[in-house]
Amino acid sequence: MIMKKARILIVEDEAIVAEDLENLIIDFGYEMVGSVVGADDAIQQAIEHRPDLILMDIMLKGNKNGIDAANEIKDMLKIPIIFLTAYSDLKLIEEAKNTEPYAFIVKPFQDKQVIASIEMALSRSQIEKKLFQSEEIYHTLIDNIQDGLFLIQDGKLKFVNEAFSRIPGYTVDEVLGMDFKDFVAPEDKDMVVDRYARMMKGEKVLSNYEFHGIRKNETKRTTIYLVCSPITYQGKPAVLGTVKDITKRKQLEEQMQLINEELEERIIERTTELKQTYKQLYHAQKMESVGILAGGIAHDFNNLLTVILGNILLAKKDVDPEDRVFNVLLEAEDASLRAKDLTQELLTFSKGGEPIKRTISISKLIKDTVNFTIRGTNVTCKFEIPDNLYNIDGDDVQITQVISNIIINADQAMLKGGTIRVRCENVTISSENENTTLPENKNFIRISIEDHGTGMPKEQISLIFDPFFTTKEKGSGLGLATAYSIIKKHGGQITVESEVGTGSTFYIYLPAAQKKVSPKADMDVIEKPSEGSGERILVMDDDENIRFLLSEILTSYGYMTESACDGAQAIELYKKAYESSNQFDLVILDLTIPAGIGGKETIKELIKIDPDVKGIVSSGYSNDAIMANYRQYGFSGVISKPYRPDDLVRIVQDVLNSSK
Repeated sequence: MIMKKARILIVEDEAIVAEDLENLIIDFGYEMVGSVVGADDAIQQAIEHRPDLILMDIMLKGNKNGIDAANEIKDMLKIPIIFLTAYSDLKLIEEAKNTEPYAFIVKPFQDKQVIASIEMALSRSQIEKKLFQSEEIYHTLIDNIQDGLFLIQDGKLKFVNEAFSRIPGYTVDEVLGMDFKDFVAPEDKDMVVDRYARMMKGEKVLSNYEFHGIRKNETKRTTIYLVCSPITYQGKPAVLGTVKDITKRKQLEEQMQLINEELEERIIERTTELKQTYKQLYHAQKMESVGILAGGIAHDFNNLLTVILGNILLAKKDVDPEDRVFNVLLEAEDASLRAKDLTQELLTFSKGGEPIKRTISISKLIKDTVNFTIRGTNVTCKFEIPDNLYNIDGDDVQITQVISNIIINADQAMLKGGTIRVRCENVTISSENENTTLPENKNFIRISIEDHGTGMPKEQISLIFDPFFTTKEKGSGLGLATAYSIIKKHGGQITVESEVGTGSTFYIYLPAAQKKVSPKADMDVIEKPSEGSGERILVMDDDENIRFLLSEILTSYGYMTESACDGAQAIELYKKAYESSNQFDLVILDLTIPAGIGGKETIKELIKIDPDVKGIVSSGYSNDAIMANYRQYGFSGVISKPYRPDDLVRIVQDVLNSSK
């Protein structure tokens, strides 16, 4: 600390803020002069007590504000002032800067910020005082006069004192008789010579100015301040003057200027950063608990759902569709799929849940999702989708989830039914016609979903994308929050306009893809997978129930299977089969094996054995890097738990039929 006993005056009209500052100042060893609330009291206290520093609120009650008080104190007392403000208005800051404050502190402030500003202001004040004192001592001591004296006649130095000679580094005897131009730096020589010549002619010229001088045997420049006037010496014209070496002062001024400029920049930057940081921190704190919850339960929960869904399918094969038990199994399957969707929504907030992207045309996806979602409701939908709609790079499952969640929200808002309008269009973002924070001059798809429901008050609009916020009695508060998170992870944006009694319109922006794809690619009819031809498949999973289930499913479709509980066993089985020329045609690897070798490490070792190995990675908790970019890790396919048996078999067939 620089001044533990520095005396400080507080000028603050908010009692709580003033009390906090007083406690902070006392705790850090400073001395309190007093605490006042008005400008006039501040001026009076400053006159009476002469504090070392004043903490001054800009916005004070009464006829005078903090800026007015600072101007009067500055003119009378030269006491350093730090401004306190809750405003980041640049015009106000510019006005305050005219009083030459030592710092700005933006409310709400932190203790460290206040103490650092106080220390910097006190340090700067001391430097300025020392600068003043050093100049005063310098003037007094050097040759018992203030400055170096000189007399020039006919261009030669006729008289100098010791103070003068020390500036260029000569002795007095060496200087006498030298041409004055020899002490001037080349860049200023023409200016100095011209002014001397004009003065000798009797012209009015500037008699005090700065120039750069040179020292004996040195190239380093000094800054000299000169004051001179024409005289008559021994009957001839001459110039008498004083010089002062102000090099150090100029350096200090430059340093102080840099400090002030840096401080001003930091205040502006910090004000902007604080606003963004508070917003991000608030959002991150809410997301953290959801992410921890999702990550903790996803793996085990999805493993259980995989077993449930698989066994339901196996049971359905053995039950007559007309049997009542078959309907019970269908209900159980539907409930399991709803549980899967809920888990996926939770995963969206965790560190996983990254989209598994591919280039898609989403026209049919939007229509199918909307029509499926409103089936059985009392609402209809009107579509406006152009044939030339851009493609996107996206996760079709997640985009389906977004559309479905918003349509469900619209349906629930239209209590008496009605028509939902879904409009898609190609847009190029510009600041003039798009109210978004997306990058300009980029192509996007804009999906508008408009309902004529109850609408929302303005105070709710800023909350609807927060997790667990809901206005519905039975709502989970995850639907719109999930949609927001998914669109953000796709590099897009989702906004909403709403008015009570009129309805709401959601706007979804998704980046356009560079790659083209035929719309027919998304219109293929999903057929039941065909039977296998005895291909050998190695299944690795730490869950015994899943290993048994996958063996049952794959065997029922005509495949031959072997199982491994971890990576070490899988590598051993694969190596033996490969060396005996009875190799596996495909491996299905669980990504996460507690206390064992997981799928990532296993596929790496299998590639060393067989560079043509085909592998499918599966996980109940999608690791972003691997599940979203599985080919970079050596896999040929990916499937997230829980999944339907038909989906698994379909991916198995796709991988078997593809080249490595």
